[in-house]
Amino acid sequence: MGSLFAAVQGTPAVQELRRRVQEGRSVSCSSVVPGAQPFLSALLRHLFPQRPIVVVAEGLKAQESLQQDIETWLSRSGEQKAGDKVNRDLGTAVDARCWFYPAWEVLPHESKLPHVDVVSERLETLAHLAHLPAASAGTAPIIVTSVVALLQRSFSPERLREMTRSFRRGLEIDPLDLVEWLEEQGYEPETRVSQKGDIALRGGILDIFPLTAPWPVRLEFFGNELESLRSFDPITQISKEEIDQVTVPPGGEIGLLKRLVEPGGEGRSAGRRLATLLDYLPPETLFLLCEPEAILKQAGNYAELVPKDDPLCIRWEDFLERLRSMGMTLVEMTEGEAPYYAAAQPAAAARVPDGESLIERDQQRGVGPTAVESRTVPGETPELLPRFPWREERAGERRAVQTPLNSPLPNPLPVRLAALARER
Repeated sequence: MGSLFAAVQGTPAVQELRRRVQEGRSVSCSSVVPGAQPFLSALLRHLFPQRPIVVVAEGLKAQESLQQDIETWLSRSGEQKAGDKVNRDLGTAVDARCWFYPAWEVLPHESKLPHVDVVSERLETLAHLAHLPAASAGTAPIIVTSVVALLQRSFSPERLREMTRSFRRGLEIDPLDLVEWLEEQGYEPETRVSQKGDIALRGGILDIFPLTAPWPVRLEFFGNELESLRSFDPITQISKEEIDQVTVPPGGEIGLLKRLVEPGGEGRSAGRRLATLLDYLPPETLFLLCEPEAILKQAGNYAELVPKDDPLCIRWEDFLERLRSMGMTLVEMTEGEAPYYAAAQPAAAARVPDGESLIERDQQRGVGPTAVESRTVPGETPELLPRFPWREERAGERRAVQTPLNSPLPNPLPVRLAALARER
């Protein structure tokens, strides 16, 4: 299967895609059916292995499907062992190459809390990114998320690191002080640990189920000295193998965030303690929007459900503006023909390394813009979009038609990517 990626990488369309991603800040790929979008995501991973990739879906169902298909393509290509979706040491996240970042299934202003598994997957992704070295060796992560998840704030990277602690054998700490700290982090005291977020103290034995760990951990104390750590089965409560250390992140999310922003909390400084996924990512990150029109609609629907100026949410327009200001690359994948966000981005924002604009570069090649069209994208201000001519044959008649500046890559999938360099 790796030979398929190698063969596709040599096509003119992929070479043009690589060039556009390297030089500009937005690319539109039209006529990419939903079943082919995971393949294109995996292909971009092969083209840019050192750049983090965020794949954005419309909703949870599409997000789950994308993650499964991307992992299948990565495993087929030999980048990831089949069935090794998550290869983690206990309590310590490592590069699994495809991380799942879901949205809360409740609204932030509601009194209900999200399911513990949702919070676990969110914190697992954020903890991995927060502790990822800036110049890390190996393949950068792929994150699969939804538009609503991107709009929901969480802890800032600094705050998350402050709220995460590691415990190893030989550590001197009072078990009662540790329980008090765990309760402040959102962990719930129970008679026995059965699910993530539970803790149970029995004499000198403290059981913890960290949100980012696959198994709960049993800490045995001799006085105030941590003598041993063992994972155990939450059903049988039988101890398993001994481990050297365990990393414990916060035991919740939305409840702790509300505590930060409520009156009497951290006040104005609370805004600096909140962040979105953007704050965990470097400027070279690639954002892949799957069906941007559906994403825009879903973002609008969510905005109607959330009170205006909710401190735990941001607007989609503000998210896109910040993404572009950080210099991140936006790639659209749509089954239709008309691009949304990439084409709406001002052309002056797309620059090549030497400072020459893409418009100037294309004008020098003899394919400069011949007309300007005013287009309004829902939720954004009208933009002036340069248009490019190309020829289309219809009923034996050759006529000039118009395509956007960041013209979509025509029919790149599913069988192979067609050549982009068609006759102009």
